[in-house]
Amino acid sequence: MGSVVMGFRGVFILLSVSMITMYSCVLGRDTAKSGISEITFGSGGGVTGRVVLYRLRPNGTVYNDNNELVTKLTKKETAHLFGKLSKYADYSYDNPSNMSCFIVITSKRKENRIVWAVMGDPHIDSEVVELYERFMSKIDTK
Repeated sequence: MGSVVMGFRGVFILLSVSMITMYSCVLGRDTAKSGISEITFGSGGGVTGRVVLYRLRPNGTVYNDNNELVTKLTKKETAHLFGKLSKYADYSYDNPSNMSCFIVITSKRKENRIVWAVMGDPHIDSEVVELYERFMSKIDTK
């Protein structure tokens, strides 16, 4: 009887570990499936011409333009951004202004740069701006 109980316990543990592993793989697969190797978010221009940028990697790490680690996003947030922005990998929009925001979507085959005016650009897809703002809200710019 003891070996049967031990057998059930072993099966339960194996199933639990398997479910956790599969869930982790699904989140990782979402970013890998997008085909995107990196997403860069940034802004710049004005009198100084200063550009601030942050690079998001598929593992959730975020680096600044000095290649310093700034933060790490959750797997869920990273998968969300990579998944949503993958549909903009071929989106063509280049409308810079004195002060501009941009997103660069980098994949193995190409790099797509989306640029729009900071002060509100009525022609850019609003979801692009929302995703940019969502990402930037996760960054501590202090």
